[in-house]
Amino acid sequence: MTGELEGDPLQMIADKFLTPPVKRMLAVGSGLAFKEESLVKRGYVEQLVVFEASEVAVESAKARIKADGLENKIEIRTGDVTAAGLERDSFDAVFIQAAIHHFYNIEEMFQLFHYVLKPGGQLLYDEYIGPDHHMYERQVFDLMDEINDCLDPSYKKDALRNNEVRDEVPQATLEWMLDMDPSEGVHSAEILPLTYKYFDVEFRNDYGGTFMRPFFVGILPNFNFDDVKDQTIARLIIQMEEWLLRYGVIPSYHTWVVGKKRETPIEKMESEDIPNINFSNWKGWEKFGSQSIAPKVRDYKAANFSDDNWTNGVGKLGVPVFFLPASRKAMIDFVVGNRVIFYDESERKIINVEQNEQSLIITLEGNQLDPNIVGFPNKIQVSYAV
Repeated sequence: MTGELEGDPLQMIADKFLTPPVKRMLAVGSGLAFKEESLVKRGYVEQLVVFEASEVAVESAKARIKADGLENKIEIRTGDVTAAGLERDSFDAVFIQAAIHHFYNIEEMFQLFHYVLKPGGQLLYDEYIGPDHHMYERQVFDLMDEINDCLDPSYKKDALRNNEVRDEVPQATLEWMLDMDPSEGVHSAEILPLTYKYFDVEFRNDYGGTFMRPFFVGILPNFNFDDVKDQTIARLIIQMEEWLLRYGVIPSYHTWVVGKKRETPIEKMESEDIPNINFSNWKGWEKFGSQSIAPKVRDYKAANFSDDNWTNGVGKLGVPVFFLPASRKAMIDFVVGNRVIFYDESERKIINVEQNEQSLIITLEGNQLDPNIVGFPNKIQVSYAV
């Protein structure tokens, strides 16, 4: 996962979208259902119905859930959810953790989710959204190969290939993927288009993995993460992915999405709405509403300073201005044209930046800022203009 992650992403999403708790949730393809059980344990879901194809996984999960005393709140079933006769408008939410990319009948599944959700019901998922069967774009591999060429041979010993020093990042063939698991990523490129067709996307946070998954496969054991040199090399590779994602050079292969059931599905996605749908410079962002249009960068806080003109780092004199320490990272992120995101999810465009001694003075569009929202110690984030 590229960028900086603070805490458990599922809990952060649940704090926002499953508070107050939903009464009834459907989960599909849940394996041992650890994530789903945690939502019940932490009070985000009152009643949970789980479908999982593996009988072994279901029996194991049932035993654990019974031992935890949750059998009255969590029902686990084996079988095909599309043939289960679920009633229309019978669930408040549907949750899927990395299972949609295994669905052969993918549009039928989205139709089912839309059918069983109540009006305004939510679909929440964490998914691989890259090319079908992980047949990554040639451009992605060309860039990874250039990075691979920069590594010392000691970092390129491939543990999956008898420690041979790799000349390029290995790419599986379609034949190999179909032999290993024909369902892996079978229709993954359709996940986002179908999501927008059936759901009004309220939250989408693309988090990359475009380099991270394929690049380190086989060579990760060569990195000693107690060694500052190895840490630095790994961080630079991660940073390369984040830059390329941010400026729309490469697509994101993973995303978190929360969507609200559309009253009527979009009859047909326009041809211009689908290309580049998993790029930060996708043309559909504005059409389909404000989303997390680029990987989130690090958190900031306004300066902890108050006097006659400032309250917790926020100006009092009518101009929408605040200031914060002028760190090297802040000077990269806070530039004219980018947008500042506050903890209440309101956004403002940066229209001017001045450096005053050790501080950056940030002027935003709009009216005077509320220090209760913007001021120290509230968190501030930045999304990049695309």
